[in-house]
Amino acid sequence: GSNDNSIWEKLDEQNNCSFLNAHSISYIFKIDNPEYKDFRYIRLRATGPDWKNENHLCISALEIYGYLI
Repeated sequence: GSNDNSIWEKLDEQNNCSFLNAHSISYIFKIDNPEYKDFRYIRLRATGPDWKNENHLCISALEIYGYLI
């Protein structure tokens, strides 16, 4: 998350997610934010190859739940 699109704070990280190793799979990742920090920008990055050792990231939907301030 970021408020200036320049300095970023890591909110969560997932590695070797075998539950996403199939077609048309969805999964809910819970992100803990114990300090209840507000962010203007949210970034999602793929930082390595997928299960086929390819650099593909396909997202058909992304839902973010929280409060609009």
